[in-house]
Amino acid sequence: KIATGVITSIDVNETGYGFTAPSVTLAGGNPTAGSEAHALASGTVDNLKLTDGGKGYQTQPLVNISKPDLADGEQATGSATMDANGVVTGVGIANAGSGYTSAPTVTVSDASKTVPDQEAKVEATIGVTRIDVTDGGAGYGSAPTVTIADTVGTPDKGASATAKVAVKGSVPVIVV
Repeated sequence: KIATGVITSIDVNETGYGFTAPSVTLAGGNPTAGSEAHALASGTVDNLKLTDGGKGYQTQPLVNISKPDLADGEQATGSATMDANGVVTGVGIANAGSGYTSAPTVTVSDASKTVPDQEAKVEATIGVTRIDVTDGGAGYGSAPTVTIADTVGTPDKGASATAKVAVKGSVPVIVV
C-alpha cells in the first residue's frame, strides 16, 4: 500500500528546557480528513531543583530518578550533598538519561538505608531532544507547523521542530 503526503520524521531544531509534560501539535499541511499525523516528544532530564532539604540523613544521600517512559531510553542518575546536620543542601545531574516523555519522579534516600526524619524533595524537568512520529497520517501537501507545548506549566525555554513529508508517496505498511 502506498500513501501520499505522509509525515516521515520530525527533527528537533532547538531543544528547549524546563518541560514537565511536553506535547506535540501538528497544524496545517492540509491532511486528508481523519488522517492527521500524531507525534510524541521525549528528552533528557535537564534540571533537578531541591525544594526541601529534608532532615535526619545519616550518611551520603542518594538521588534516585525513575526509569524513562520509552523502552529504548536510558535512566538518568544524580548526586546530592548534605551538611553536618543531615540536611540535603544540593542535588545535581550525573547522567541526563533519555526517553522521558514527562518529568521523572525523584527521591532522595540515605546510603545507610536509615529512613531520614523528613525526606528531601526534588522536582525534575526535561528538555525535548527527540520527537517520534507515532502515526504519519496521510494527504499532507506540505509540512505542517510543529508546536511543542507543556501540558502542565510553561517551559523555561520553548523547543522548535520541523516535520518532513513524503509528498510523492511512502510505504507505511507492507502486507505479506
